[in-house]
Amino acid sequence: MSTTTAESVRNKATRRQTFALFCATGIDCRETEITFEIASILVGKSKEGKNEEVREFLLRIGGVVKNDGNAYVKKDYEKIHKEAHQAGMDRLNGTVPNPMTVVGDGKTYHVPEGVCGFAWIRIRPANNGFAQWAKKQNLAHNAHGGGMDVWVRDGGQSYERKMEYARGYSKVLNTHGIKCSPGGRLD
Repeated sequence: MSTTTAESVRNKATRRQTFALFCATGIDCRETEITFEIASILVGKSKEGKNEEVREFLLRIGGVVKNDGNAYVKKDYEKIHKEAHQAGMDRLNGTVPNPMTVVGDGKTYHVPEGVCGFAWIRIRPANNGFAQWAKKQNLAHNAHGGGMDVWVRDGGQSYERKMEYARGYSKVLNTHGIKCSPGGRLD
């Protein structure tokens, strides 16, 4: 490898820089000859809110419009959570558990909420954006065996109600491209 080629590789913008510029502008500049120094300046301008100026420069040096020219849009996780929570609550409130009768010590107890248990929504992988947001909001924690769990706190002790909540919540997350599944166990 010649010295000029080695030097140009060392001075080339990093993958992190080109991705940051893509997220800010929607312009793919990986195949351009943009240098580390120029990319640093452009990322700084982007942080100052001068994305149009950065966009024009990237197009002039051969950047390619991707993603319909729209910058990467971060998902509104709070909005997704509220939608999922509402779907879970709708299913939870629409569930009529099978009541059970417990006999012990010569007494009979009627339990209208059915069997007791727990439920959760397992999100995988644990490093996806929603899982990390949920963890910061104290809605989720690391799951045993991988992933992140959002525990169902509503529904009292009713396993059936909690599982319906988990199904409703996970269905909404999956429609937003967040891979997850409901889980639960009897107490």
